[in-house]
Amino acid sequence: MFVPGRRTAVGWGVAVIVAAMLAGATGCSSSGSTPRTLPPLSTTPAADATTPPANSDKAELRAATAVVREYFRLLNAPTTSLTASAMEALMTADCACKKVAVSTKEVADKGQHYFGETRITHVSPALDTATAAEVLVNYDYSRSGIADAEGRIVTSSPGRRGATLDFKLRRQGQAWLIRALVYVRPGRRL
Repeated sequence: MFVPGRRTAVGWGVAVIVAAMLAGATGCSSSGSTPRTLPPLSTTPAADATTPPANSDKAELRAATAVVREYFRLLNAPTTSLTASAMEALMTADCACKKVAVSTKEVADKGQHYFGETRITHVSPALDTATAAEVLVNYDYSRSGIADAEGRIVTSSPGRRGATLDFKLRRQGQAWLIRALVYVRPGRRL
């Protein structure tokens, strides 16, 4: 998959544990009378196991969005092996999007660098499940490509406005990681 403007690509979260407690028990008397309800074991109300607190969903969405924002920050960062490693750390082992990090390292190893700027214009996150999220990103990017150490352009593409990527993330342990990038809309040429 091609991520326009910067790279070529094929393509924390908060753990919430909710426990429910029984508020009472049912018993019967030895005289064979009708069953009676015993008093609660605790005066603390039982937790609701069906709906996690709303603020936990918000925290998860913020965490997933932070990963995507970091990805874009790294796209605009200097082209170095360190940048490539940081980018790769945001991705699952099986994500085809790792080609972006590999490309960054290869360009850096040749003494070349990426030029251009990518700017997020809108972010729309959504939780699909407790371990799956999507972040739809609208962005603009300037003319961009690869230049050599002397600044001579090796490759170049025109800038675009209104491009859209759908980041699919997976929660692994305490971290959200990018598992796929889906190219939604190329935007219009500048």
